[in-house]
Amino acid sequence: MIKHSPCITLIALLNIVSLRAVDNAHFYTAPLFLQSYDEPRLAEPWLTTFEAYIAAGGTNESRRKCPDDSLLNLCGFHNMHVLGSGVPNKDHTNELDALLLMLEMLPGRDDFGMLKFKGDFNMVEGSFWFTQNFACGFFGQINVPFRHLEIECIKSGSKLIYTDESPTDAGFPNAQTIEWQAFLNSFEAILERYNLCVDNVHRTDIGDISFLLGWTINYEQTKVLDYIDATVRAGVLAPTGHRTDQDRPFDLATGHDGHVGIPLSVDVATGAYEWLTMGAHFDALIFLNDTRDIRLKTDKDQNGFIKLAKGRTKIDRGTLFSFVTYLKADHALRGFSAWVGYTYNHKQADTLTPCDSCLFPPDVANSDCLRQGWKMHTLHFMAEYDFSKKNMCIGPRVAVFYNWQVGGKHVFQTSNGGGMIGIDIGWQF
Repeated sequence: MIKHSPCITLIALLNIVSLRAVDNAHFYTAPLFLQSYDEPRLAEPWLTTFEAYIAAGGTNESRRKCPDDSLLNLCGFHNMHVLGSGVPNKDHTNELDALLLMLEMLPGRDDFGMLKFKGDFNMVEGSFWFTQNFACGFFGQINVPFRHLEIECIKSGSKLIYTDESPTDAGFPNAQTIEWQAFLNSFEAILERYNLCVDNVHRTDIGDISFLLGWTINYEQTKVLDYIDATVRAGVLAPTGHRTDQDRPFDLATGHDGHVGIPLSVDVATGAYEWLTMGAHFDALIFLNDTRDIRLKTDKDQNGFIKLAKGRTKIDRGTLFSFVTYLKADHALRGFSAWVGYTYNHKQADTLTPCDSCLFPPDVANSDCLRQGWKMHTLHFMAEYDFSKKNMCIGPRVAVFYNWQVGGKHVFQTSNGGGMIGIDIGWQF
């Protein structure tokens, strides 16, 4: 029999309410199905739950409307033809700036000036959950994620890897046009002049720590169904993850890029036949505005990750919505349970307000495809074995899962798989 100290309870409560959100959905990988977040919470007073998830995946493809789906052409080929167009403070006497000016003066044609960057993406992510029930259905949660993110094949040694998509026929301009060839020969020097480092990505860091307070109810006074469970949560997402390095065009944030978030969620589930569970989860992660120096488009025809100009900008980050639905065979065979689920994620577009609207017109800045939001569809498959026994106050669990991304727009085509270990502790006085 485990005794629960009032001091321990007080310390846990103070830690939980000191901050309160959940970092799971990102454009570069399928989200995890999280039992601690996507399912209603059991209302047992003072129940404690620890869970740890680990997942890995990789891809070299993205999802977009155009035929080419290589990883880094998320919004199409990178338009170098107008790379320098509208960039403030260019020096006409500087050889590299002069190349940009001569290039942008050439007429547009087909895919002239377009570069195709490939890339191989690999990731490993983990998620630690601590959930503590209190009395009357209230509980608190803390989630600590971490991620290791890689994009290879952007650079080999000191040489950038790309494909010139410019036309090779006799038309003008084409792949052999003198100004274009001069630009390609000085491409890396131009990037260096504007403090850009285009390189492979290797990033290992914590994600955004999430804190939640919730209330749950388990209603069993039904005649047809076994039960109806419902949970509501609200919290704060602390921006502890790595922000995107504005001087590394292909860098990835390990959280939500330094933005504070306010999460709201609702879960419902119902049981039938003493083994079948049907459930749904909905959440909205609302981000607070922030002002910072970021890379901005200076011409509507610019496209891709590489931008030369940087300016102070107010960022109104778009809300991230998630909807989850699932079927669960709950302890269908002794301690064995299985899930099949579906998640739809929709990140709305960001709104950028440059502080200097003369140098950076808002309509140009907001035409950036990479700021236009994204959508993702994922199927989840999960199997778990619960080692709990009747009258046991400690119940360990293990699970394996696979998250299959089946559709989306402006996302990396990354599925992932992994495992989970969990333990439930029922405190008794």
